[in-house]
Amino acid sequence: MITLHPSHLLLLSASCLFLAGCSPPSTNAVAESAKAAAQPAPEPKQLTACEMVTAAEMTALLGGAVTAQDGPTNGQTSCNYRDVSGGARNADLKIEWGSGEGGMMGAGLANSQEPGLADPLSGLGDLAVSMGPAIMIKRGEDLVTILVSGVDDRMPAVRGIYALVDKRM
Repeated sequence: MITLHPSHLLLLSASCLFLAGCSPPSTNAVAESAKAAAQPAPEPKQLTACEMVTAAEMTALLGGAVTAQDGPTNGQTSCNYRDVSGGARNADLKIEWGSGEGGMMGAGLANSQEPGLADPLSGLGDLAVSMGPAIMIKRGEDLVTILVSGVDDRMPAVRGIYALVDKRM
């Protein structure tokens, strides 16, 4: 048999009265809560290529002033950087969402048909190849393509561009 001290009995009675006074949540509140839980959280905004590497950053990487112009956005983002003086110092940056595997398969197929066409590169993304003047980099599920022209040694610029993209993707 359980015996309760009078002070415990008083505390238990007060708790019961307090809980009895609380009403259950209204049907509307329950419905709103369920509706909020059912909606997926908004996806974070994906930056455009021109936001991932600004004209000022590309100017520093290429060693000369360039402008930046957004390209098409259907499943990808791209940015074209052009020498403001009309010279040959230019760059193109393209990110194709979900195309990393396909891009690398295409490069492998091209290399099997024309050995040496796609030279593998190390230290860039998950896998990277040089296809002529373009550098194709697989990063997770995505494909990053960088084209740099009009500079003496393009690889330092390519590595700098990819470092910025990798940090902001």
